[in-house]
Amino acid sequence: MTTALLSVAFLAQVASAGSAASARAETIAFAPVAGSRVDKTFTLEHELVVQKMRFEGEEGAQLSQQRLEVSSKISLHAIDTYRAVEGGRPLVLQRLYPDAGLHVDLVLIDARGEKHPDAWDAESPLKGTSVVFTWVPEDQGYGRYFDQRETLEEYLGGLAEDIDLRGLLPGRQVREGDAWPIEPARLADVFAAGGNVPMAFVKGGGGFFARSVASGVGGPLSEVFGGEVKGKAQAKWKETREQEGVRLAVVEISVEIETSRDQTASARAAMRLGELLEERTIQHAGVTWKFKGEGALVWNLSAGRFESFDLGGREDVASDLSLGFGGETSSHQELSFAGSLKLSAKVAAKKN
Repeated sequence: MTTALLSVAFLAQVASAGSAASARAETIAFAPVAGSRVDKTFTLEHELVVQKMRFEGEEGAQLSQQRLEVSSKISLHAIDTYRAVEGGRPLVLQRLYPDAGLHVDLVLIDARGEKHPDAWDAESPLKGTSVVFTWVPEDQGYGRYFDQRETLEEYLGGLAEDIDLRGLLPGRQVREGDAWPIEPARLADVFAAGGNVPMAFVKGGGGFFARSVASGVGGPLSEVFGGEVKGKAQAKWKETREQEGVRLAVVEISVEIETSRDQTASARAAMRLGELLEERTIQHAGVTWKFKGEGALVWNLSAGRFESFDLGGREDVASDLSLGFGGETSSHQELSFAGSLKLSAKVAAKKN
């Protein structure tokens, strides 16, 4: 072999080794470029049928023979600008809320089989506002402030910064084919994208079921987290695709979790003025929620962020509420529902 051919062979080996090393170093991690702007849309859909409706009052306990079917869709549209990123998290993040809302379709079927449909709509007062999240190392958490149009400061406390699905990531070097566990408590940022985003009904929203929706029964799921969380969840890097020059990791996700939360304090804080004037009280409020399902996360390896996410499965949820009047319990309500839940998320990079 000539010297020239040897040199060509050597350079080819070096290039091949470099390419293999690059592939081995490729991993799933949150690392968007500082200054990048990403448009994100999350939707959560419930399809539930009542399993039990039990009411107890002055006349004793009664198990309702009526049926109730609930279909709802919660949506969040956010545009994030990563002003500074370090250590696998944003240090400074600006979030614009173009839209967020809730739609509920209810069908009450009475004992004679007659259907009574109703529809509710809610919108978020954050619509059109912009919030800046800043990482505070001393607190190991984020500070928040409105940087454009101001609205109520009390809305800021319930907002969550992570809508990047970072709770699904391995947190270590992995390769295609590897699997890793997911901490169940971190799924709060997955099922309740954006945290407790405030909503106000602009159509419907009355009656006994309104408080149940606010507690997480067919509504936003931020309220079912914050108490006990148990179960298991796992991710596996199934394959890697290339699409228009972008490398995408496809990660299989399986989830089986159960939560339980005492909501008495938050329910009391949300009581309406009319209830307070009538000296109504909430003696106890609680919710249990279960989910078992599977899905897929598509991670953009080139941009260091998620591209899309889909998860679906069975949902079981139950709530109990005890109301009081004059310091004594006046009524008790137990509801349980079962059905399907579907969560989807997608992003689109935006030009700066």
